Amino acid sequence: MHNIRRVSWVGYSKIPEEAVQCKTGNHMSTIKKIALLLGDVAFLALALALTLLVRYGTEVFGTSFGVHIGPFFPIFGLWVFVFYLGDLYHPKTLRNERTLLKTLAVTALIAGSISAIAFYLFAEFFKLTPKTNLVLFSAFTLLLVYVWRKTVLSIFSSGALPTAVFGSSPLLEETVAYAKENPQAGFRIVAWEQHPDQNSIMRSISEHGARAVVFEDRLTHTIPSFLQSMFQLLHQEITLISFQSFFELVFQKVPLRELDENWFVENIATRRPFYDAAKRAVDFAFGIILFIALFPLGMVIACAIKTTSRGSVLYTQRRIGKSGNEFTLYKFRTMRVNHGGPLWTERNDARITKVGSFLRATHLDELPQLINIILGSVSFIGPRPERSELAAQYHALPYYEIRHTIK
Repeated sequence: MHNIRRVSWVGYSKIPEEAVQCKTGNHMSTIKKIALLLGDVAFLALALALTLLVRYGTEVFGTSFGVHIGPFFPIFGLWVFVFYLGDLYHPKTLRNERTLLKTLAVTALIAGSISAIAFYLFAEFFKLTPKTNLVLFSAFTLLLVYVWRKTVLSIFSSGALPTAVFGSSPLLEETVAYAKENPQAGFRIVAWEQHPDQNSIMRSISEHGARAVVFEDRLTHTIPSFLQSMFQLLHQEITLISFQSFFELVFQKVPLRELDENWFVENIATRRPFYDAAKRAVDFAFGIILFIALFPLGMVIACAIKTTSRGSVLYTQRRIGKSGNEFTLYKFRTMRVNHGGPLWTERNDARITKVGSFLRATHLDELPQLINIILGSVSFIGPRPERSELAAQYHALPYYEIRHTIK
């Protein structure tokens, strides 16, 4: 996370900027994600309990729960992992009911399908091969996690920090508008002055009871004694956040338009031997496990593609990966062969087959990329590797080449 500013801003003693930002920065974001995760695990267990109550009643509930909880516990981990891949621990999925419900439905379908395959593929390990129970469990999980997320949305929104914003720019306007519509991001905008002066800043903070102040960097140069005033706010336990940090907290990404080369020099580490080795080990292990577990599903998808359209089952593309190296990416084919058109897909693209449309909607077309993960050309977590032709075009974008510092 980018710091609010270096200590050299203020010519007094050192100000604990990292501690100030932690009030609404990484610390709070981590707490929210942990709360969501713990709630998910609890409601997965409750979904199993409700399933067993519906199927077997109260008389043998204790016995049946004891039999099922052990085999289902690793399935809980699988569901949480799929939730993570589906961005259900990202604030953007909480922004409206439609987005939340759609994401939950897709992840529940994928997690339920993988669970079924795991139970039957590793029957000796699980000692269970549930059918009706797994369907009921998936349905209860979808319902309970949806209600849980809605509850969390209400809690996060009610606990949003009263925030005063000072400055004007198109990007700041966009960020403020998003924060107003999405208080679950952690901020409740109570005042916004686009052209503030020394008096109006302090008056707005006092009148609106702001507990956080967001400001543009330029104000430190255009308003006399601005930094001195901000220093005094620290004693009132008011959190100070630069616009760059505010943008990052709201959108969970950095504002490229507001950065310069100095930011990348300070924040980007290109050599992390221990982390890279550990990440590679995790990628390889999970890649092998998921490849074996999902192989039957892959065979079903392959048959569906082969019987409904001409052409090969797999589709390969040359992509640009780490250090700008080219590699071959594998996907299930979702388009008709010998098609023309642009390098990217469009809405209602006629080139996409019916099976391909389903695969794209559920992201199942990306399952063969497990081969790329095992081979080490890509990672589970990282930026999207673009086609060679598109990467050549995007190279003109500011800082685009930075994405090639990692897999």
